[in-house]
Amino acid sequence: MDNLPKAIIVFMGTILFGLFLVSYSNTQVSVNNAKKFQAAMSQKMKAADFSDYIIQECKEETREAGYEALEVTKESDDLFVVTLKYQVKNTLFSADKTYERKSYVRLAQSSE
Repeated sequence: MDNLPKAIIVFMGTILFGLFLVSYSNTQVSVNNAKKFQAAMSQKMKAADFSDYIIQECKEETREAGYEALEVTKESDDLFVVTLKYQVKNTLFSADKTYERKSYVRLAQSSE
C-alpha cells in the first residue's frame, strides 16, 4: 500500500512526459514543413528571376497553404531576401507562436 502514491506519481509523470514529447514533435514537423515550403518558393522565384507575376503567385500559394505571409525584398541587383511568416500551434498549451524564417537568394550572374 505504501507504494501506491509513488506509482501514481510515476504514472502521471510518464503521461506528462509523453504529452510534452508529442507536442515537441508536432512543433518540429511544422517547422520542417515551413522550411521545405520556403525553399520551394525561393527556388520557384529564382528560376523566374523574381518576376513580379511569379512573386504574386508564390504569395497566393503561401496563403492557400495556410502560412501567414511571404515577403520578398530586393537587397541589391542580384540578392533577394525571402521571409516566410507562419504560426505553430502548441497542442499541449493551446498556444500559437509566430515564427519568421528568412533566406537569402542570389541570382546567377549572367556571363556576357
